[in-house]
Amino acid sequence: MELQAIAYDPSSGKSSPVRQEKFDISRKEWKIVGIEGEMVNRILDGNPSTAWHQSRDLKMPIDLIIDLGTEQNLYGFRYLPDQVRATGYIMNYQFYVSMIIPTGN
Repeated sequence: MELQAIAYDPSSGKSSPVRQEKFDISRKEWKIVGIEGEMVNRILDGNPSTAWHQSRDLKMPIDLIIDLGTEQNLYGFRYLPDQVRATGYIMNYQFYVSMIIPTGN
């Protein structure tokens, strides 16, 4: 889905440039697997002003596993580094996808 919007001030008749954003799959069912703590959910909150950093006492590399909740067709990957501090850049990474099939109980 693509959304286009402007900000308009009726008293002055001025408006902002058109901004557009493309939306992919919903993050509503997504969850981080294998990392404890409330702060890790900042990865998925969609707010560029929040960030999560791995605890300094943990060794690198880490596996960041995101469960999408349902089977999805993925065509790309986008990540936004910390916008407040000049840290948090992923320099070397490998991106994997898998389908875990429940075994049933």
